[in-house]
Amino acid sequence: MSIVSNYVFSKTIDNNSGGAIGSVSVINALRLSGDRGVADFDVEHRANIALVYDLPKFTKSAAMGQLINDWHVNSILTAQTGLPFSIKSGRDNSFSGVNSDNADQIGDPARPAGVNQLTQWFNISAFGLTPSARMATRDGMRCAADRNAFGAVTLKVTVPAKTASRNCLDDDQAACAPV
Repeated sequence: MSIVSNYVFSKTIDNNSGGAIGSVSVINALRLSGDRGVADFDVEHRANIALVYDLPKFTKSAAMGQLINDWHVNSILTAQTGLPFSIKSGRDNSFSGVNSDNADQIGDPARPAGVNQLTQWFNISAFGLTPSARMATRDGMRCAADRNAFGAVTLKVTVPAKTASRNCLDDDQAACAPV
């Protein structure tokens, strides 16, 4: 059995990573630090595990061994934290003229017990309007974690090696002598 694994911890912070490619969308162009936060593509934790397991050999019958031997089970498992996102208030309490202020976090954003997790990812009452002339930080929430698994059963096929050919001349028999 072969196992290869790795773990990555990272943190990506920027002033703005949302929007279309090449576009810049800031809440206040005079105060860029107001948009500083975790980047939209930040993956804080990521773990990968790759496994290869050689199935046991069958030795009682040569014919059965041809069919059953050299099979492998392979698997790749990946788990990572979710991507960050911002809660928008839909108002312009910062007087920036953009009408897309971030909401102010005023409570615990954890999902309340007993609610449908498909329709409510977080506690919506934990966010409110930002007070006038103030800007809330961005990317305060994270999407659900991402987990992927891939598996396969493969057969090792051996292709015979091609023998080297030689140019033999009638007058140079030494060049054709077997090695």
